[in-house]
Amino acid sequence: MSSKVRKSIKKSPESKPASPVSHLSESVKNYAFADFVSVQSYRRGMLLSFGKSHPNEKEFLVFKEVLLPFDVALSLQRIMKEQMDTLIDSGDLVIDVEPKKKRSK
Repeated sequence: MSSKVRKSIKKSPESKPASPVSHLSESVKNYAFADFVSVQSYRRGMLLSFGKSHPNEKEFLVFKEVLLPFDVALSLQRIMKEQMDTLIDSGDLVIDVEPKKKRSK
């Protein structure tokens, strides 16, 4: 079974997708914001755990996990690199390359 990853760069929410895509239900369109992701590799693929930082504790609350087969993970890596390069070249994304200074105690 071969899995595929769809790639597209959207300029605005009104833009049409590059290929026909159907959602299982309208609730799928309710995007969840994650400020944490953990990646663990196993024999069957890479497990991505998405979560949010807890406002009062020094921990993360995981709300979704996805197991990606390695062929899909490699495809995703390539697509993300291409899209990041495109966004950097267009000026839509600026990456700070200055190293962060360590705080002295």
